[in-house]
Amino acid sequence: MHAHITSNGSPGRRQRHLAGELGCVHAGSVDSYIAGSMSSRTQAEFELHLLDCETCLRATELQRLLSRAIREYGHKKMRTT
Repeated sequence: MHAHITSNGSPGRRQRHLAGELGCVHAGSVDSYIAGSMSSRTQAEFELHLLDCETCLRATELQRLLSRAIREYGHKKMRTT
């Protein structure tokens, strides 16, 4: 069973599209979770949801990898300029 995720406003079109594409109504919360912009309660609820939802877990892992790669690329660019 999935934990209920509260919303900090309505998700944007991209997030709604992603949620529909991934097959979970909570998939739009991944960006907020990775950015650390959720309240502590919402974050805890989303983390419980991740235990039950392979779709959101994979999306979270992919977003973390992408964010890390972008940061590393930015650091390399800064060192070479």
